[in-house]
Amino acid sequence: MTVGRKIIHDSQTIRVILQPGETDDFFVTFNELGLKINADSFWGDKLFADTKFSSVGFVTATPNWYPPDEMEPAISAVKSIIGRRRIIAYGHSQGGYGALKYSRALGAQVVVAFCPQWSIDPSDVAGVDGRFHSYHRVDLQNGLQINSDDLAGDRYLIFDKEARFDKWNVEKILGLGGSKVIRCPFTGHQSVRILSEGGVSREFVNIFRQPQDDYTQSLRKLIREARVKSATYKRNLLNYLATRGSVTLFEKYALGTPEHIVGGVRINLAIKQNDVELLKNIVPATSSVILGNSDLMALWKIFHNRNMIKEELYVANVLAEKFKNDPWKRLHTVNSLIRANLKHEAEIQLREIINQFGTKIGSDHIKRFAKILGLEDISGKI
Repeated sequence: MTVGRKIIHDSQTIRVILQPGETDDFFVTFNELGLKINADSFWGDKLFADTKFSSVGFVTATPNWYPPDEMEPAISAVKSIIGRRRIIAYGHSQGGYGALKYSRALGAQVVVAFCPQWSIDPSDVAGVDGRFHSYHRVDLQNGLQINSDDLAGDRYLIFDKEARFDKWNVEKILGLGGSKVIRCPFTGHQSVRILSEGGVSREFVNIFRQPQDDYTQSLRKLIREARVKSATYKRNLLNYLATRGSVTLFEKYALGTPEHIVGGVRINLAIKQNDVELLKNIVPATSSVILGNSDLMALWKIFHNRNMIKEELYVANVLAEKFKNDPWKRLHTVNSLIRANLKHEAEIQLREIINQFGTKIGSDHIKRFAKILGLEDISGKI
C-alpha cells in the first residue's frame, strides 16, 4: 500500500482509492480503457501526489464503462468522505464518459472530459462508432448513453474535431446542452497526451486551484502552449500534411523533427502511395518504436494480402506489443504466427488473449485459430 493512499471501496468490478492532499477541493478521476485495477494505483495518482491536490480515483477491473449498479455504492463511499467539498471530475475516453455520466451523482462542480464517448450501447452507435460497443453487456447495462439528467457542473469537452468518431460523440453530448468545447487539433483520440508531452500537467492541475466562472480561455491557452512540444501533435500534423495537405509543407515541418516522430509518418506516406517496394525495404529496418507510430493495421494488410510473411510477421509482433489492451488487433498477430508456422508462439498469444479478455470478443476467430492449433480445450468450449 502506497503511503497515504487508502482503498475506500472495492468490488469485483470497481475499486476506489483515496489520496489525501493539501487542498479542500478534490480531483475525482476515472480510468481509461488501458488502465485496470492494480493495487492502489489510479489514473493521475502521481501527478496529484506531486501537486499535493487531494484526489480520488475510480478504477475498473476490465474496460466496462462503469456499470450503474456497481457505481452506486462506489459513489456513496466517495461522498461519505468528500461531503460537499468542491469536485473536479476528470477522465479520458472511457474515463471521460465516466466523469460526465456520474457528474450529477457525485455533485461535481467542474468536469473535464478528453475524447469522451456518449454511449457504447450498440443500439446507439451501430453503423457509426464501432470502437467500443463490444464492451457493452446487457446484463450490466454499462456504457449506456449519457443524458441530461446525468450531467452537472461546468463541463469542458476536449477533443480533435478531425477525429470523426470523437467528434460524433461530442456532438451528441453537446446536444444535451451546457457543455463547452476545447478543440485540440492534430491529437486524434490521444488528446490528453498533450498535457504530459507538452510539460504542462502541473499547470493543468493548478488551473483548478481557484474557482472560476469559466475555464475556457485558461484551458485553450494551456493547450496552445503544450502542442509546441507534443510529439503526438507533431506526428498527427505531419500525417495530415503528408496524406491530405502539401508534401512540401510536410518536408518543411519534418526538417529538424526527431526521427522517432517523422519515421512513422514517412511509412504512412508510402502506405498512401501504395509503394510496396519501398515498404518492403524500409519496414524491416525500422525499429518497433518508430514503426509503432505508423498505421500498423494498414501496413499489416498490405503485407498480408500479398503473402509477404516475413514483413507481415514483423508488423504483427509490433501490433501485439503496442495494442496490449486490444484483443482484435492481437488476434491479427495470432493469425500471422499461424501463417508463419510458429504454432507454439501462436498458442501462447491466443491463451494470453483469452486469459485477459475471455472468448466473447472475436469468438469466431478464436474458435478457428484454436481448431487450427489443435487446442480442443478452447475450441470445444466456444
